[in-house]
Amino acid sequence: RPTGGGIVFHNEAEVTYSLVIAKDDPSLPAGLIPAYKKISEAVVAGLSGLGLKARISQERQVYPPGGLCFNYPAEYEVVVNGKKIVGSAQKRGKKALLQQGSIFIRSTPVKDLACLRKVGNGLNAVSVEEIIGRKVSFNEVAEALVNGFLKVFNPLF
Repeated sequence: RPTGGGIVFHNEAEVTYSLVIAKDDPSLPAGLIPAYKKISEAVVAGLSGLGLKARISQERQVYPPGGLCFNYPAEYEVVVNGKKIVGSAQKRGKKALLQQGSIFIRSTPVKDLACLRKVGNGLNAVSVEEIIGRKVSFNEVAEALVNGFLKVFNPLF
């Protein structure tokens, strides 16, 4: 992905999103961190529609070189109970920005994480289904995200 950040370990059951928006769009605050936080607020609003009590992390962590994105819930990322539920990164160009993210719907089976054993205790991540305790469809998560973005970026909706 062109946004950089840590290594993203995709699994077979996730929803990914991309947002491209002009840097001077009036619905977006100026600056990298304020813009990143507002987009994270939209994701939190969407996840709350699924019954998740997500929040924006305030912990400062630095990704080690070659580190796994989902092993390090960094500042301003979306977490539930201290575990990362959304891996997200932003790239800014001259006129627009791109923010991409991934949300695990189901956890990756432990046997599929064998290649990560050298990382330590696996991923410091959690899935939507682990938190809400029921099966969730891709469309349900995608619709919740759309609703979260509409709520935060278009409060009159």
